[in-house]
Amino acid sequence: MLLIAATSSLFAAPAADAHFEPSSLARPVPGVAALIASTKIELEQAPLEASGRCAQTKAISGLGNACATTGGLFRLKLRDGSSLTTHGFDGPQPDAFNTYLTGSSQAISTASANNIECVNAATTKHTTLIYAFPPGQASRYGTIAPLMRQEAYKMSAFLDAESRAVDPGKGIKIPLECDASSAPVVREVQTSTSTGSDSFGSIVSDLRSAGYGTTNSLVAKDRYIVFYDASLGSGYAGTGHLYQDDSASASSANNIGGMFADEFNWANTPHWDVMLHEAGHNMGAVQASAPHTSGSYVSGGNSYSAGHCYDGQDIMCYSDGGSNTYQPNVCAIEVFDCGRNDYFNPTPADGSYLATHWNTAGLYNQYLVHLNLNDITAPSTPTNLAQGAASDIATSVNWTASTDNVGVAGYHAWISNGQGGWALARSTTHTNSTIDSLSANSSYSVAVSAYDSAGNESARTTRTIYTNSMPDTTAPSQVGQLSTSSATMTSVKLMWAPAADDIGIAGYTVYRDYGGGNVGELATTEKEAFEVTGLQTANSYSFGVAAFDSAGHHSAPVWTSTATAADAMPPTTPGRPRVVNRARKSITLGWTPAADNIGVARYFVYRWNGSKWALAKVASGSARKVRVGGLRPNHRYHFILRATDTGGNYSSWSPQADAKTKR
Repeated sequence: MLLIAATSSLFAAPAADAHFEPSSLARPVPGVAALIASTKIELEQAPLEASGRCAQTKAISGLGNACATTGGLFRLKLRDGSSLTTHGFDGPQPDAFNTYLTGSSQAISTASANNIECVNAATTKHTTLIYAFPPGQASRYGTIAPLMRQEAYKMSAFLDAESRAVDPGKGIKIPLECDASSAPVVREVQTSTSTGSDSFGSIVSDLRSAGYGTTNSLVAKDRYIVFYDASLGSGYAGTGHLYQDDSASASSANNIGGMFADEFNWANTPHWDVMLHEAGHNMGAVQASAPHTSGSYVSGGNSYSAGHCYDGQDIMCYSDGGSNTYQPNVCAIEVFDCGRNDYFNPTPADGSYLATHWNTAGLYNQYLVHLNLNDITAPSTPTNLAQGAASDIATSVNWTASTDNVGVAGYHAWISNGQGGWALARSTTHTNSTIDSLSANSSYSVAVSAYDSAGNESARTTRTIYTNSMPDTTAPSQVGQLSTSSATMTSVKLMWAPAADDIGIAGYTVYRDYGGGNVGELATTEKEAFEVTGLQTANSYSFGVAAFDSAGHHSAPVWTSTATAADAMPPTTPGRPRVVNRARKSITLGWTPAADNIGVARYFVYRWNGSKWALAKVASGSARKVRVGGLRPNHRYHFILRATDTGGNYSSWSPQADAKTKR
């Protein structure tokens, strides 16, 4: 682990940048500690960034050329000019020492292709497996690829079992890119950087040069789990990309594509739990605002984000040098979220942290397939299947909606393979879709079926469609007069004038610029307006809108900047402090919490020192009691407190409380 003194502020601000770090199983092993300490020293010598960019960099062993960010991370500069961020590495511990819940253990031992969901990689967000190896080394693709598939089955089976352990009616599958035999695709890539010169940065740069993980997040649908068949000379287990965005909505940065979850060859073969830990980071675990976040550490006068959680045993928790003390045996056996209260709970309680913050098990997580196992009734068959606008390579189809006893989750559009079978062309939640990659002036048999969240699928309705002989080569014009209105503290409405196209506009794509070259797709709509929700109070945002036609041509996006409204409402006054416990040199105070329209950020407790009220303690917004130390025995003290919110608004002072220490 990063062996750094944990002296950070109790209220260190969470990092808002991307984040890379080691596996949850990456606890120190003999022979690695000295190298970790050396890497820590290198990281602390990294120059500070300027305006979100590396003006200068330092070469960090196993990492690449990096600078320190003002948010407490390390920015890794890549060859294509983009950047990723990291807090450093850690050493591995094999998964063979772990035990699991009975259902999870059985799921791992019996995992198969039935545990994953094969999806259309061109249209659906998914994960792709990659086997990468350096130049000058023989490929072990024939050995590793089947193992990666099996470890992916275990990942998905474990997540499903962990979800059912909380709610037997809610299952989970990981969506993967598959081949024609419904086996997960494993791409084989020989990187261009030689061993000895390779690093995490070079691996990402080489894979991007090979066409994977494009920096253009406007079109990115896939994420990558990579097994790099070489060590970095360090014994590190892996790294994974994480955004710090705890908003509980589909527009969260945790749904952006193009991320990497890398495992290095630290034990000769891939390990599903290392893969899951890094993929877990890609899916937003663990946010800095989580109740059991590992916190941050301070070194050399700078504060650095440590990440993870501290209540083990837990796939995402370990001692990473953060300010909160790691507790290894809170859970007796390894689970995915010890306590189900930091990052994964399919049924969070109303008012709990995961009910209002990013939850990897939430239905808005677009990189998981969510199943309702209590539902065994299939939707009705779609009706009135009709052809819409067509081009030489694509045509739109539309139909009348199906019904379901619980609710229709979406529709599959199929195309005949000419041999009596059907191939999945596209999945959608709308009652229309576009079938592309067709030949000009041709006819095709197509079908549409409905499915629900439990995986039940209706019968298919079919018809013949036709493509045009004249190609559509013209992209739509840009939208006009993009503007914003009706801004609240958490939402804003976008409006624009319609674009034009020689065939016809099929719809509009709405984008968000997250900064640092990261742009994500929020939604598609057929209307000339869209409301963006789940935003943060008093923040600035940049949104774009582009038009597309049925041939798949997109206009250039038009951008606008806006800001959400500020929070001007202070918290209510907290209750009078009451004595919870007395000691000779300390008094523990409790209070009735304040309320706030957004949320209480912290409490300030003051003590009368004989001439004025002096700050005695600061507590988090979720705290309900605090211990004030440094007092004299058999002495009477006076206390008051007040609350503040994230908008900087302060409540009125509470009534005064008096308390006396013991003799």
